[in-house]
Amino acid sequence: MNARADLDDVAAQLASRVADVTRDAASAPLTTYRCGGPLAVLVRVTRAEELDAVAEVLVDAGCVPARFKRMGIAGDRYVSEVGSQDYLRAQCGLDAKSIAEELRVLS
Repeated sequence: MNARADLDDVAAQLASRVADVTRDAASAPLTTYRCGGPLAVLVRVTRAEELDAVAEVLVDAGCVPARFKRMGIAGDRYVSEVGSQDYLRAQCGLDAKSIAEELRVLS
């Protein structure tokens, strides 16, 4: 598969999850001096959920730096345990100690 086909696939995935995705957008209107070349894909997000979607698409497509780490509860995981928020965060690897360890591994 060529790079353009890969980019088309990523753009299509982004467009399916984010409302404002533009292919081959002009960058000049977005810059202070009104200059710049075309942007292969321009994504504008207005909600945190859209930003999460962009991160997920880019991670899944292998488009992000190796030091990027997506953390959270997988969409197919159901937490059936009961306990305090601190306890449940620890069980899911989302407590301060677990996050600090992930950061140590990334650095």
